[in-house]
Amino acid sequence: MTTAADLVRDSCAALAGYRAALEHHVTQAASPQGGMAPRPADAPFPGDNAAFAALMVIWEKVPRLEASLKLAVAGHPGLRRGGSAGNFLDALKAIPGLASGLPEDAEAAAAQLLEWLVDVARAVPAIDEAQRWRYVRGRACPYCGCGVSLRVLLDAKGDPSGHIECHAGPVVRDGVTVWCVDRNGLRPCAEMGTDERARPALIWADGLVEAVTDSEE
Repeated sequence: MTTAADLVRDSCAALAGYRAALEHHVTQAASPQGGMAPRPADAPFPGDNAAFAALMVIWEKVPRLEASLKLAVAGHPGLRRGGSAGNFLDALKAIPGLASGLPEDAEAAAAQLLEWLVDVARAVPAIDEAQRWRYVRGRACPYCGCGVSLRVLLDAKGDPSGHIECHAGPVVRDGVTVWCVDRNGLRPCAEMGTDERARPALIWADGLVEAVTDSEE
């Protein structure tokens, strides 16, 4: 079973790689066909604005996350890191260890934030690794109750794969950012399967089983 600690570690490793890729794409100009073209010598700004925007979001969020984890674990945020690539990578290396000292729900929240940052990088056209999803009609998330947050992952042909996740955005309650999580403290996800009576059902990662009606199949 994937844990919040696994997601934190894997996301930090992924972000280290995406940082280098985004830095490269910032110096290139996106071609009209969606590929990459050499940046003109007289260009007033590095050509790929999408890569630049994603890089800035990630570069700003990672050190802030590290500082907030230090505050939660040690009672102080520590010295502010500089903005170098080395300091960014050091922050990514430190985050898994810090997150492991948090309560389960807080560690899951850190995992959610890091997953979101990975998605920000993947969605840049020059990287184009974003997964494609389709809204699941007529069904609410069993954990947060949101009726418009469930998405089914599409396969390479654009057909539903049977993997479903809740994509409810973060909600601030009493000054605390809250994400939708299952009973394991992770983002709710399910697979299409069958229940003990061989009826179509959604099998959620924490063991919850929901029947699927004929109209939903």
